[in-house]
Amino acid sequence: MKSKPIPQQLSFDARLESISDEKAYFAFTIPLKISRALKTRGPVPISARLNDKVSFFVSLAPIGGGRHWLRVNAKAWKSAKIREGDRVHVTITVLDRASIPKDLEEALRGAGLVDDFRAMSVGQQNFLIKSMDEAAKPETRAKRIQIAVRLARQKREKRSLKAV
Repeated sequence: MKSKPIPQQLSFDARLESISDEKAYFAFTIPLKISRALKTRGPVPISARLNDKVSFFVSLAPIGGGRHWLRVNAKAWKSAKIREGDRVHVTITVLDRASIPKDLEEALRGAGLVDDFRAMSVGQQNFLIKSMDEAAKPETRAKRIQIAVRLARQKREKRSLKAV
């Protein structure tokens, strides 16, 4: 029997919850039905949209029992003008976990490090790719590609040491 593909876009309504007694950290608990539809108990890279106005990138964080949290950074909740306890319409778009920009993939392939890059955490991969995409100059992008290649090489070295 063929399994259903992971939905690319999902939406729900939820209340913004405080997740820290000490700092202004907030999150939405993802409905169990949506967490199950994601078909993973691990982190899930997404683009989130609040009240059809404010968008940001984040990874859904597993919180146990097959559930996830969507952590909302200060910039996002302030821009959306929401506070703890507010009910918000949330739309999430699941990002392609296998998507590596062509120029980065070419550099990784040339160094034989594609699998090592993919072995990095989803969050680290997303951070490096986002950093590249935000580069204003081609030279800056090229430098950031080389940083990603260096980090993939370090990942390989750490994995090799663990195997010994």
